[in-house]
Amino acid sequence: MKDTHLLTLIVAAVIGIAATAPAGETTRSSLPGQLQSIISAANAVACGSQSNSALQIAAKNGDAEAQLKLGRMYRDGTDGLEKDLAKACEWWLKAALQGNAAAQGQLGRAYMRGLGVSADSTEAVKWFREGARNGDPWAQLFLGDAYEFGHGPLKKDQQLAVTWWTKSMMKGIPRAQMLVGRAYALGEGVNQNLAESIRLTTLAAKGGDPHAQCALGVAYRDGAGGNSIVDPVEAYRWFALSAGTEGETSVRNLATQARDELAKKLSDG
Repeated sequence: MKDTHLLTLIVAAVIGIAATAPAGETTRSSLPGQLQSIISAANAVACGSQSNSALQIAAKNGDAEAQLKLGRMYRDGTDGLEKDLAKACEWWLKAALQGNAAAQGQLGRAYMRGLGVSADSTEAVKWFREGARNGDPWAQLFLGDAYEFGHGPLKKDQQLAVTWWTKSMMKGIPRAQMLVGRAYALGEGVNQNLAESIRLTTLAAKGGDPHAQCALGVAYRDGAGGNSIVDPVEAYRWFALSAGTEGETSVRNLATQARDELAKKLSDG
């Protein structure tokens, strides 16, 4: 039987931003001057000690990791650059066309949400697929979301959604852990397994996912979602953590209300 508490209080998370993997160290020392300077620039990117001008030189000379990083800097408006989502997408496209999986995931997200480019769910799915197949955990997460909602050319397919979320989850993405946990709670795309649901929800909550933290608060407050232990103090702790995040407003408000109501009951008791 599906747990209505978990169904009510786990809200689909917003697409989070992708995480970058550190670039590898290049160890060539006897290359022609121009090529050597490009590699030196790329190594500086990996060490985080490179100036914007050197980073842009590396990016303009085709270094995909530099292009990815420059795109993120334009997205966030950091390191002396003004925020410019269109320029961010231009650099991600250059990196994505070279097979950079993280850039492919970022570009797909931009197309899905219309950030710096015109919204185009078909183009978004194309880049999610590329990034997911190339191993980027965020692209895998986003592709799972696309299957859940049937974005672009995709038909809704909960089993494929769970398949891609699981790949992302295995690489430590808390939101993916939360979504797979929700799938187990509701028996959507997988056989219902409340024990596995609470395990994954706990893992995601400890990883900082606000939706999982709120759901875990419900589980400890009500003994719901496969959790047989009712612990109001532990419930309060998870509600407070969820309420204190900068995540989705609806979840933050829900957690805040639950926290305050529980605090009143605890003080009255």
